[in-house]
Amino acid sequence: MEEFVDYYNIIGISKNASNEEIKKAYRKKAKEYHPDSGGSSEKFLLLKEAFDTLNNEFDRINYDNIFDAYNKQAESERTKGFKQSSESSTNNYKEHKESTDNSKRAEETNMSYNQTNSSSNENNPNSTTYSTKRFKNWRAFAVLSFILNFILIIIILDTFQSDAVISANINVEPIEQQEAILFSQEEYDELISDNSILEERLSTISKEYNEQINYIEELEMKIDTLPLAESTTNSSTNITEDISPVVTSNEEFFTLGSSQDQVKQIMGTPDSIIGSFWGYDYSSVTFEDGVVTGWSDISENLKIFVQKKNPGISSFTIGSSIQDVVDVMGTPDSIIGSFWGYDYSIVTFEDGVVTGWSDISSNLKVK
Repeated sequence: MEEFVDYYNIIGISKNASNEEIKKAYRKKAKEYHPDSGGSSEKFLLLKEAFDTLNNEFDRINYDNIFDAYNKQAESERTKGFKQSSESSTNNYKEHKESTDNSKRAEETNMSYNQTNSSSNENNPNSTTYSTKRFKNWRAFAVLSFILNFILIIIILDTFQSDAVISANINVEPIEQQEAILFSQEEYDELISDNSILEERLSTISKEYNEQINYIEELEMKIDTLPLAESTTNSSTNITEDISPVVTSNEEFFTLGSSQDQVKQIMGTPDSIIGSFWGYDYSSVTFEDGVVTGWSDISENLKIFVQKKNPGISSFTIGSSIQDVVDVMGTPDSIIGSFWGYDYSIVTFEDGVVTGWSDISSNLKVK
C-alpha cells in the first residue's frame, strides 16, 4: 500500500474540525503556499487537494474511513511488536531458571554422594585404602557431572534457537496477509479503489495547474514585449474608460477612479506607502494621477465595490465586454493592469473585451 497522506495535518486542523474551520485554515495556508506569494507550487497543489477532499462531504467520509483504518493498522503493529518483545523476555527467563535449577540439582547430588561416602569411611577399618578409592570415585563422578551439564546446556541452547526460528517464520508475514487480517476483502478492495481515484484526481489537478502556469507565463511574455508606456498607461486608461459606466461608489466603499482622500476616509491611514501603492496588511491599492486604478485584496480587508451581479446573465466568453464580466462575476478581488482576478482565477482584457482567462480556482462562469 502506498504511503498515507494526512490531509488534516497538511491543512493544520483536527479530524473533528468544522467546515468553517477547514475553510479558514485553508485560506491562511493558501496565502503562504501560493506561488504568487513566493510559496511552493507542490505544497500548494497538495494543500488544494486536501481542501477539495475535506470540503466535500462525500469525499471526506471516504477519506475518514481510510484515515481510521490507517491509524488502526499502525496501533495494531505497535501492540504486536510489544507482545513479541514480552514473549521473548519470558522465554529467556524460563531458560535461565531451568539452567539454574539443573545446576543446583547436580550440586545436591554431589553433596549427597560425598556424605554417603564419608559415613561409610568412618565405619570402615581400612580407612586409608578406602579414602584413596573414594577420592578416585569422586573425581570420576565430577568429570561425569561436568560432561552431563555441558550436554544439557547444548540441548537448551539448541532448543532456544529452534524456537526463535519458528517464531520468526510465524511472525514474518507478507504485508498483504497482515492487511487481510485487519480488513475484509471487500473493505480492502474499496480502499485500493479510493486510493486509485485520489491518484487520478491528483494527476488531473497537476496537469491543469501546469497548463495554467504555462498560460500565465505566455501572458507575461506578451506583456514584456509591449512598450512600457503602452502596457501601463494605455491599458489602465482604456479599462477605466470602459468601466466608468459600471462603477458604483458610495461612502462605505471605494472603486476605480476614487481619490486618495476617499480611500483614506473609508480605509483609514495605510500601513505602508511605496510609490503609487498603498498597503493595508497584505492587501494593496494602486493609484495613478491620484485616483484608484487597481487593487489586490489578498487579506480580504479592502472595502471595494464595482457592481452587483446581474442574475439575468449567467456566463461570459471571448469577446465579452467588461460590463458582461461584472454582470456575471461581480466585483473582482484584484485589478492589475488589464488582468482581473477572482480568487486565484484571472480574466484578461484588451481594448475593453475579454481575450482570455485562467480558471485556477474553478469559479469563472465561462462558456
